[in-house]
Amino acid sequence: KKILKKDILIENDANCFTMAESLLGSARDFDTVFGIIMGTGVGGGIVHQKKLLVGRTNIAGEWGHHTLIRNGNPCYCGKNGCVETYLSGPALESSWKKLSGYSKPMHEIIRDLDGPSAEIWKNDFLENFGYALANVIDILDPDVIVLGGGLSNIDFLYDEGKKSVYDKVFSDIVDTPIIKNDLGNDAYNSIIDLSEPVAAASIAQVHKAKINDNGTIKDVAIKIIRPDIKKIFNEEIDAMMLFAFIIESF
Repeated sequence: KKILKKDILIENDANCFTMAESLLGSARDFDTVFGIIMGTGVGGGIVHQKKLLVGRTNIAGEWGHHTLIRNGNPCYCGKNGCVETYLSGPALESSWKKLSGYSKPMHEIIRDLDGPSAEIWKNDFLENFGYALANVIDILDPDVIVLGGGLSNIDFLYDEGKKSVYDKVFSDIVDTPIIKNDLGNDAYNSIIDLSEPVAAASIAQVHKAKINDNGTIKDVAIKIIRPDIKKIFNEEIDAMMLFAFIIESF
């Protein structure tokens, strides 16, 4: 802000993802949207009537850090048993190594799920996925859940995974759609692959910027910070959590 002499707006990537899918993606016809990113980490966002819900302390939607298994796997946040330590890509790869005795990247694990180790790994994955999202439905009861991140490309999450969730929800009547994103695997890909206005619309909507009818932003420019960029304007940034900047009236 000091260098550019412009106001800078920053938003969490999962919030951007959820807002983008609500405005222009697979959740655009739904009222209350829970968007999740399952990749290197696990994050989430909540949008209701096209407005982001951030909560009293700005942690609404952080399902990756609610406790899935008491005294479970250690998490970088300092707690144990967080959803992220079971449903992120690295966590699932680690689980595979413990079961099989050797390392494989996620895409290779998914490609070949034959054998006893693969069966145990997949069942554990589905059980944890089911409990994690059933908890969300029991509390929030969203109109739709949109999956993002690299793991959203796993086909069995939309049939076997959905069944696992439904089996664990409190209500006997559950039909919450669990669907794949339209705009890309995560907020970053949504922006880069499909156009900056998607990201601009999502973040500007959060910050009540002016939005044109076609979803583009009036007098707004975007700066995308990729996770592999370590510095901008010679200042350190945390690109893991906050990656999208909007510069008003640039």
